[in-house]
Amino acid sequence: MNCIPFLPLKSYTLMSQHLKSFYKVSFRLSTSLSLVHNQHGNSKLQLLPVPTTIQKTQIRSKYLRRTPIDVIENTKGGQYMENWAEEQLLQTGQLYNDETELPTEKDDRDTLADEEEVTKPKKKKKRDKKTKKALKEEEKSQNWEEMKKKDLVFKELNVQLYHKALPKVRTYLEEGKSAYVREELDFFYVEGWRLVGEALNKGLKPLAIFFSRSRLFYNLIPSVAKTDKELASMLNLYPLYKTPYTVFKLWSSLKTPPGIIGVFQLSEAERVSTPTKLKSELSFPLTVILDEVRDPSNLGGIYRTLVAAGVEQIILMKGCCDIWDPKVFRATAGTQLNMNCLTKVPWKLLESHIPPTPNVFLADSYCTRDFIEAQDEELVNIEPANEEETLALKKEGLAVSEKSTVIETTEDGNELEVNYSHDDEYHLQMFKNIEFPKVSYEDADFFTESLKLDGQNTILIIGGEKGLSNNAKKFALESNAVQVGVPLLNDVESLNSSVATGILVYAAQKQYKDIKRKQKAQDIGINT
Repeated sequence: MNCIPFLPLKSYTLMSQHLKSFYKVSFRLSTSLSLVHNQHGNSKLQLLPVPTTIQKTQIRSKYLRRTPIDVIENTKGGQYMENWAEEQLLQTGQLYNDETELPTEKDDRDTLADEEEVTKPKKKKKRDKKTKKALKEEEKSQNWEEMKKKDLVFKELNVQLYHKALPKVRTYLEEGKSAYVREELDFFYVEGWRLVGEALNKGLKPLAIFFSRSRLFYNLIPSVAKTDKELASMLNLYPLYKTPYTVFKLWSSLKTPPGIIGVFQLSEAERVSTPTKLKSELSFPLTVILDEVRDPSNLGGIYRTLVAAGVEQIILMKGCCDIWDPKVFRATAGTQLNMNCLTKVPWKLLESHIPPTPNVFLADSYCTRDFIEAQDEELVNIEPANEEETLALKKEGLAVSEKSTVIETTEDGNELEVNYSHDDEYHLQMFKNIEFPKVSYEDADFFTESLKLDGQNTILIIGGEKGLSNNAKKFALESNAVQVGVPLLNDVESLNSSVATGILVYAAQKQYKDIKRKQKAQDIGINT
């Protein structure tokens, strides 16, 4: 077999362009490019004739845009190098004469024949808008009819359509995000069949239940009804409204609505939940005051933690997020129904809702790194730098509070202690940069071991996303408060409010249980 003489690379460039333009197909089928070493060690390209019986499917596309740097006889493949400058010369493909068996087009998806023979995927025909709408309407009508025929329970239900409901009923969805509307109309709503079922199990009667699929509300009371007829009779007690899913997307507080919303009366929920002060053997005398916690997820996480820990009282000051907000209810998993709280309490009325002479502790959403330095220096407490100014400000604040405090009688005949100094903005600015003694939560004395626990009361004030307000600082300074926090390492600047609250509350709970156990053992006469 005769070979074409060696050619320099530049000469082959002109020749390949000429062959590519005039003999594209024949060049692919009848020639092969190979890099051969001559006697002097110089590499030159060589065109080798190839039998014309080779099929087009043997030219593989993964070889098309690669430059061969070496080809060894009786070896498949060879070594390759990505080189854009030389790739342009080999657009027509590369076939090795020693590679006699190549995968077929079915086995190798990279196999490529002539560019003209490459089949493109067929485009789907676009349907007209009228056709799409007609098909959707048919599917909806068919699904609705099939649900009526197949579902025996659905036949027994008195279901109304959303667009035929009264305007007041539609207001529950359309205006439910507004706290003002919820308070005026005395309702709140929850999303998801689990939360709706939680409210129903507490004995709340729904004002309305909106659903997109019938099976969503069948799981609300699965343990009560044994048969479908019993289930249908119980569900008929509730006002049910079949609502399109597009309505849920429009008015839901979630990006992906669950497709079911229950609306309940707010005053009834507050009545069903336990009293404000939780008195039980598992609770401990800790009152938690939330100051300007405005993020729903933070408030929900904090509230859920406090109820689980068994604190005695929860107070939400004016400026906090609405506890009955749908996002808060979802974050708390319905724990508002297990324990009620005081909401929208102004600072001037706080002293009427807390026990006398409590131990007060402060906690921000962030804790300073001073605790780490204190641990290194083996210090327990960190006193403020401007202690004299703090004492002077404390005396002035107490004097103003004493003059501004009056006793008022409500319509119910109850007497309230009102401190009007908390409404004086000029007076509150004095407490903006106040500093408090700092202590780590591990060294904080939430309860005093030398005194009986029955007469001790502790207050923990949790600051919001922007820190403690001036009202909180004024109250804390007049109550000899201590700032308690969690030491932070690895350059972490702050903790989430719910995380910090959980650490502090459970530390106080552990301290209370340890002291209670010791005092109980001493009463019995056992030395610990």
